[in-house]
Amino acid sequence: MPTGCTATFTLSYTQKNTSLKIMDKFTSSHNHELNPDMYDQYPKHRKLTEGEKNVISDYIQCNPTNAGLLNTVHSRFGKAWTLSDLKNFRQRGKKLF
Repeated sequence: MPTGCTATFTLSYTQKNTSLKIMDKFTSSHNHELNPDMYDQYPKHRKLTEGEKNVISDYIQCNPTNAGLLNTVHSRFGKAWTLSDLKNFRQRGKKLF
């Protein structure tokens, strides 16, 4: 949801000496509340390990409801899976079964 937040940072790269300047411009003022719970929603924090995928693949064989499966992923692995994550996993799983 766009908020018009002015918090920014920019990076610059110079070809001449192939260096990366980390902070070219930095503005840390936000016009909205910062919510650490959103961190869990980033894709890299929702990704399952191979072991977790194996557990969920076995669980899917029992034909659980979507809500039940999402709850299992959250309670067993602490991951905030979305319905899209579940759909993608089930679709990929059809190729495995």
